[in-house]
Formats: sequence, C-alpha cells, structure tokens
Amino acid sequence: NGSGVKTIKTKAFFKSKISSVSEFANVENIEKEAFHDTQYFTNSSGILIIGKVLYSAKEGGTIEPNPNVVSIAPEAFTKSNFTTVDLSGYTSLKYIESYAFAGSNISTVKLPASLMVIKDSAFRNAKALKSVDFSACENLTSIWPYAFADCTQLNELIFKQYAKVAKDTLTLSINAYAFSGCVALTSVKLPENLKELGAYAFAGCINIETIEFITNAQLAEEEAGEGGDSNPKYEKDNLITAIGDGAFMGCTSLTKITLPYIVASIGNSAFEKCTALVAFTTMKGADSKKQPAALRTIGDRAFFGSTSLNTVDVNTTKGVNTIGVSAFENCGQLATINLSGVTRFAEGVFRNAKALKSVTMSANASISVGQEAFRNCVTLSDITARIAAVDDGAFRNCISLRAITFVSSGIEYIGSNAFNGCVLIQKVSIPSSVVAIGDSAFDGCRGITSLTFESNETLQTIGYSAFGGCSLLTRVILPSSLVELNASAFYGCSDLEYVEFGENIQTVGEDAFALCATGLEVRFTGKTVPVFTGDIFTATEGAKISVRQGYKATFEAVLGTKYTIVEYTA
Repeated sequence: NGSGVKTIKTKAFFKSKISSVSEFANVENIEKEAFHDTQYFTNSSGILIIGKVLYSAKEGGTIEPNPNVVSIAPEAFTKSNFTTVDLSGYTSLKYIESYAFAGSNISTVKLPASLMVIKDSAFRNAKALKSVDFSACENLTSIWPYAFADCTQLNELIFKQYAKVAKDTLTLSINAYAFSGCVALTSVKLPENLKELGAYAFAGCINIETIEFITNAQLAEEEAGEGGDSNPKYEKDNLITAIGDGAFMGCTSLTKITLPYIVASIGNSAFEKCTALVAFTTMKGADSKKQPAALRTIGDRAFFGSTSLNTVDVNTTKGVNTIGVSAFENCGQLATINLSGVTRFAEGVFRNAKALKSVTMSANASISVGQEAFRNCVTLSDITARIAAVDDGAFRNCISLRAITFVSSGIEYIGSNAFNGCVLIQKVSIPSSVVAIGDSAFDGCRGITSLTFESNETLQTIGYSAFGGCSLLTRVILPSSLVELNASAFYGCSDLEYVEFGENIQTVGEDAFALCATGLEVRFTGKTVPVFTGDIFTATEGAKISVRQGYKATFEAVLGTKYTIVEYTA
C-alpha cells in the first residue's frame, strides 16, 4: 500500500520491473531517477505524472493544467523537446526540484502563483531559455543557488511587482550564483519584496546595464492605518539590507547603481570589475533627515577595478565605519569620497586611485592606515585626520600630498616605504611614541626641509634608506635613544650639513651619509665608538666626524685613519 508514501528516494525503483505507479497517489517528492529504466518509464510517453509529481516530460503530449501537481522532479525536462512551458495551470505547484529543466531546450517559462521554491540548478545551462515570467509568483520565497546559472540567452526576467510589502508579506531570497553567467540580460527590475541578494547572484552578467531595486520614493509612501495613523506601504524591516559578496562582479556594462537607503552593507567584491560603472548612491530621491543612509560597511574589493567610477554620493558613504581591503583599488577616475566615519583604512583600499584628490575624514579623528592603502594616489593632496598608525607603503608615491600630522602618542612604527616618493611634504615631526622607522619610509621626499623628533627617549631604529634622497634637509638632531641607523639612511641628502647622534648609538650602516653635502659634520656625543658596517661617507667630500673633547684617540683606535676625526667642546 503506497498511498501513505510522500517521498520516493533517488533510484528507489531504478531498473526494477515495476509497471504501475497508481498506488503512489499521494507522493509529493520524487528524487532523481527513482523510476528510470523501469517497465513503467520505458513504456510511457508524454507528460508523466506520478501522484502529485510531474516526473518526466518525454516526447509527445502537451502540458495541460493540473491542479494536483505539487513538485517537478529532478531532470524532468532535461531531455524533453518542449520549447514553451506554461505552468500557470499548475495551481498547487510549490517546488521545482534541482536540475528539473537543466540543459533543456525550453525558451520561455511561465510560473504559477503557488510556486514557493526553485531549487538549485533547476534551469542551469538551459541555453535556449530567453524569458522567465515570475509575475504571478506571490508565494515565491527562494531561488536557490545556480537556479538559472549560465542560461546564456536569458534576456528577460519578469518579477512580480508589489504595491505594498506588509509585515506578513512573503519575501524573496535570491541565493548564490542564481543568475550568474546570464550574459544576455541587459536590465533587471527586482521585486519590492526582495529580502536577500546572495553571493555572486548576477556575477558575470556582462551585458547588464541597469539594475532596479525598490526606490526611496516607494519606501517613503504611506497609507492610512487604524485610528487615523499612517503606516508605511513598504515595511523596511522585511526588505533588503545587504548586497552579497560578488553579487554583480564582472558586470562590465553596468553604468550606475542606485541602492535603497536601507542597505547597510555591501559585500566583498560586490561590484568588482564593473568597468563601466560611473556612479553609486543609496540616496537618490531620499529625504536625508527622514531617510538617513544606513550604509556602514563596504567589503573587501567591493569596487575593485571599477575603472570608470567617478561619483560616489557624499551622503551615501558619510556613515560608513568599516571599509575593506582594496575596496576602491584601481578606481582610476574617482576624485572625492566622504568617509568621515572611518578610522581604519584597510590595505590597498585606494591603491592606484590616481584621480583621488580628497578623502573627507573627521577633523578630530585618529586614523590607522593599512599597507599601501593610498599607494599611487598621485593627486591626493591633503589628509586632514591625525595618523595613529601607518603601515608599509601606505602613502607611497603620493606625489601631491603636502602635509601629514601624526598623533602625539600611540604610534610605535612608521612602516617601510610609508611615505616614499611624497615629494611635496615639507615638515616631518616624529611622535614621541615611535620606536622604529621602517626602510625607505621617507625615501625620495625631496621637499622635506625640517625633520624633528618629539622625544629623546623612545626611537631606537631608523631603517634602510629611511630618509634617502631628502635633498633639502640641512640639519638633523637624532634622539639620544637611537641605537641603530641602518645603511643608506640619509643617502643622497645633498644639502645635509650637520647630523648629531645621542650617546646610545651602537650601529651606523654603510653609506648612511653617502652623497651628502661637502663638508658634512657627523657628531657623536657619546663616549662609545659605534660599529660602522661600511664606509658611511661614500662620495661625500670633506666629511668629518666630530667627537667629545678627549675622545679623538678612542675613535681613531677603532676607526683608524679612514675618517677625518675632530674634537668639539661641549
């Protein structure tokens, strides 16, 4: 007695001699190939319905309205010759199972109001599919991963449009990769009840030019409620607040994106390599007092390589407090952006954003700047916030940057190449908390005329070529705490005339003062001779070492006659 059976598992009767399925009148779910290679399946033709399941669509027959069918089985239409499928008469259909239409020849499909779920890969690789009509699907809650992936001729999606979305209105989730690789899509109008847009949902849809979400004007609409109160027509708590990772990655024809103001996060790589994308906003048509931008997070590589992006609405991003690695890297047309809520600029966030002139930051903020965060931002002129941490290469080759201000305490390390090539910086004051200055940190900063240290008690190490090529420096008093000055530290400082070491210096690297001003004086105030790892004065003519009165012999005993050593009177 099969009348109580609701589910028949994969290959349950595969290659059996079953010739009748009438006893399974109430089955609602039949898994893959459950009845394949049976007498029943072999001897049947047309639309095969077993209980409440459309099991297979073989040659012959037509799709007639059927109010009893609840699901369409896996691979039901995969080998069918149907080109047009109208399921609007399947008034009880709830589920289209995995791979039901995958690789089929259908070109159009119309779905019924009763449909609730389209499962993974249901229409995947249906190369002839051009149009999907969801307009009646008021109960549709989920489109599973890869459901329509790689439907390369799909050029029309007709979603149901909602005049209102109440608290009890069913909402739709479009899951990961659902429409990825649908290269014929040119525009998509998403339904107002969209709750979730999953990872890579439309990734690789290279011809999409426009994506429409629920508008801010719709979100402002109200209707009369009980007792004369007004209620929103669209309950925002039910609607989309996040754009999934890679959602539109590689949509190379997408020219602008207008999200609703309620979107709070943009996922990793969401708009990566959208090379035609010019403008981005969440505030179009919004009342900024009643509808303040909810955006707080922009993920890693969110707009990476969006090389045409030049407009990011100021009110859209001013509330952002988290911005990810390489979020705007290689956005070569972006000129300005408001990130006044951000205190941590992640690695590579604006790397190679060569048109970036200004980043609005809170005037009172103390910011941390990650590795190569602003590297090659060649038009960036001002950083208004105080720098609390600066990693390797953070501002490398920012040739228009005019000034920097560090916090007075807390920063311990200035990263390697942090300001390498920042040729317009004129004054540098090293905070009292800094313990080490990295290799080439200020290399090539030929505009620096003043280098000072706020403390005599903290700095221990100055890295390789840290101030190499700072050709306008004339005088440097190093802190007494300094233990190690690495090779080429002041290499090529052609105007440098005087350098003074404190009493704790232990090592001076080779070429530390190579190619400096003729007659350079390097003074050692301590009583101990430091280790020289090589010639510290290569190609610096007339250079001399000055030492405390009475210590010339001590230094000559260690250094020999290679250097000119003179005594000074304290």
